[in-house]
Amino acid sequence: NYITNNMKTTAIVIALGVLAASYFLVAPTADPLESEFQMYLGKYGKNYHNEEEYSFRLKVFKQNYQIIEESNRQGKSYTLGLNKFGDWTREEYKKLLTHNEAGKKQAKVADIKGDYEPDPIDHRELGAVNPVVNQGACGGCYAFSAAAVVEGMLFNFGKGLMKYSEQEIIDCSEAYGNARCNGGHFTQGFDFLHENLFCTDKEYPYTAGAEDECKYSTCDDLDHEITVREYFSVPENSALSLKESLTYNIIGAGVGADSEIFQFYKSGIVNDKACGNNNNHAITVVGHGIEDGVDYFIIRNSWGADWGEEGYIRLGTNFEEDKGVCGILQDLAFPMYRC
Repeated sequence: NYITNNMKTTAIVIALGVLAASYFLVAPTADPLESEFQMYLGKYGKNYHNEEEYSFRLKVFKQNYQIIEESNRQGKSYTLGLNKFGDWTREEYKKLLTHNEAGKKQAKVADIKGDYEPDPIDHRELGAVNPVVNQGACGGCYAFSAAAVVEGMLFNFGKGLMKYSEQEIIDCSEAYGNARCNGGHFTQGFDFLHENLFCTDKEYPYTAGAEDECKYSTCDDLDHEITVREYFSVPENSALSLKESLTYNIIGAGVGADSEIFQFYKSGIVNDKACGNNNNHAITVVGHGIEDGVDYFIIRNSWGADWGEEGYIRLGTNFEEDKGVCGILQDLAFPMYRC
């Protein structure tokens, strides 16, 4: 017993020594904003390896905190808040934004007139949308957009709601123009699924990184089918056309996400040209609605449920002459099921 207990004690001491060597231990502070920072670290489980990194991240946190406070003081239609990006620099954040609009393929434009006001619709309420997921540090937003749209398409064709593999699209669609964790376009994901079977997430789980090789063979002998027959683009710069498209489909889209508005979005309806329209992030449009007379689109992101409104952001339907709020009206497409 003595030997066993002594070995356990030694193991604990070694583990604590490794922990102390790996992370900088934070001391109490009288600075209110630093106290806020320390609570933030606890909430998000963040640790730094030394005092220099801690000081640097504290400085970044304070800058971001001031940006958020200044925006919220202006009484806008949306609020910003601290989230997992609170200690990130702008440069670090922008590395997440890897949607390649240049990869957009020329597709048939859907026969959508956009000449009437459709009733509000929320595909989440219809059961066509899976819970929000988190892409992590991998720049594979295009895969999350493509997968969510195809999942919704299959649901609408009576196939039930399945969870399919974003990792398969990331690992296996390079030949179609995507670049694994370094960006791509959701329509190139549709191209891949036009010619290949779609694994479920259980068969080909997400790893938040690019695998060494495509493991498509893990599911190609199972009961799967090629899902995408073709895809169509939605007429650009028309909120009514996007609303009409949402009557039948969930829509893949690109947005301009490089502003602090998107980085720190917490709640409300964004109706702000400051969001920009340089499309660099792929998302999914799952519906549209109206609140206090203000129309909005419901956007599903891939940054986890602790971002925004439980993983979603609402964008206004205006600024058609300028590609829409955050550029939402300029890069839109949906697939058709291969019956």
